[in-house]
Amino acid sequence: MFKSDTLKITFTYVGALVGAGFATGQEIIQFFTMFESKGLLGVLFSTLCIVVFGIMYLYVTFNEEVDTYYDLLLIIAGQKVAKIFDIIISLFLFGGFTIMIAAGNGLLYENIGTNNYINYSLIALILYLSFSSGIKGILKLNTVLIPLLVIVIVIICLNSMIISEKAFTGGIMPKNYLVSGLTYASYNLIIGMVVLSSIKKEIYNKSTIIFGPLYAGLLLGAMLILITIATRGLESYSEIPILDLARPLGQKFYYLLVPSIGIAILTSAIASGHGLVVRLQQLTNLKYNTLVAIIIIIAIPMSSIGFTQLIKFVYPFFGFINFLIMFLTGVYFIKKNVISFNVR
Repeated sequence: MFKSDTLKITFTYVGALVGAGFATGQEIIQFFTMFESKGLLGVLFSTLCIVVFGIMYLYVTFNEEVDTYYDLLLIIAGQKVAKIFDIIISLFLFGGFTIMIAAGNGLLYENIGTNNYINYSLIALILYLSFSSGIKGILKLNTVLIPLLVIVIVIICLNSMIISEKAFTGGIMPKNYLVSGLTYASYNLIIGMVVLSSIKKEIYNKSTIIFGPLYAGLLLGAMLILITIATRGLESYSEIPILDLARPLGQKFYYLLVPSIGIAILTSAIASGHGLVVRLQQLTNLKYNTLVAIIIIIAIPMSSIGFTQLIKFVYPFFGFINFLIMFLTGVYFIKKNVISFNVR
């Protein structure tokens, strides 16, 4: 079960889903914490969706001629729907990539104080070097970075829950906590689908199709639960709630957290950018590294949008749109396995 390709897929899937919004706590506050105890049910439901649909995406990728998310869309949704969603997903990926650059610039400016030109030059260099190693390098990078991110978040959340008497109080309880959990899973599954559909050559064992998404879901779900419980102890929320959790714990936790947020930004940017570049390769004759340089150059001037507004409005919007792809994926999987099995 703990085979090398399984662990690579696990950490790559988690890396795709853990972005700046997750690492800062913004996503968790808006989608789960505000629902108090029922928010935990939303977490469990969201985690289940991420595991189940991750398995479905890998199953199709492994058993069909799939190299990009567009190939996957053609199989599960047909050509007409695939063309429409190809445009939507490409915009989502580029937008997410741009926002991660903006988040990286903000992180460097607030903690180092360097100007935008230096920040963007450093971000561009890091991204280009990360991309230039290709999918194998990206998988290895995630295998190292994601465990570090998990460890730091667990330490901060556990310490926060221990010292806070309010970790299980506060918040408001709207009635649509399950819809919120489904929406969270849905827009994250856009990037999940993009990443999982591009790593067919890295799957060496059929068991990885199940255990990769399963382990990823367990890791992600555990972190979601910890952050949800920990942030309920906060009397008010800043733009980076997880820094509010780390502040009472001393500078050592702060210095651990800032790099971990940077890791989340990097892995999310790589997930979005790689999926977009691979798709653009199908549409053009340009080389991988050339396309990487192009999207970085275009994204940097547009990165003044800011990631907070993306989380509040754009992510849920794409989440609602992706409900259709989730439905079509389920229908395809049932037809392919349940119905065909009964016919035989």
